[in-house]
Amino acid sequence: MNLLFATIIDNDGGEVSTLTVAQALSKSMGRQVAEEDIEALRRPGARRPSDSLLGGLAGYFDMPESFLSDEPEQYYSMFLQLSLLIMQRDKGIPFIALRPNSDHLDDNALHVLTRYLEYLDEKALTPSPLDSKPDKEKTT
Repeated sequence: MNLLFATIIDNDGGEVSTLTVAQALSKSMGRQVAEEDIEALRRPGARRPSDSLLGGLAGYFDMPESFLSDEPEQYYSMFLQLSLLIMQRDKGIPFIALRPNSDHLDDNALHVLTRYLEYLDEKALTPSPLDSKPDKEKTT
């Protein structure tokens, strides 16, 4: 659940609030959804809510309901995709172009892309050997 909240940020870089989500769900579902109910879902060991609330949450975050499944085989690939997109956003990479027929990357490709983005951070923190060499003075 927390990964979904991390996907939507406001202009200040903050996550969407549980109050905003509760109000949107109340409107879309036609019944009151309390902010406390949404906050409770974000805590470790949260009780699984009703299917209608799960469906509403999936719709709010524009995800298939299977992402909120208890079965890893139903959410794992989507989890990898979201994690990659969050990393991409947080690194300021505006767009990763994929071939049009590549609507779905397999898990191995997602792992490779994630490792590559992590590598970019490591590379940025490692000084270049050229950076440590003093400038040669010209002699005549």
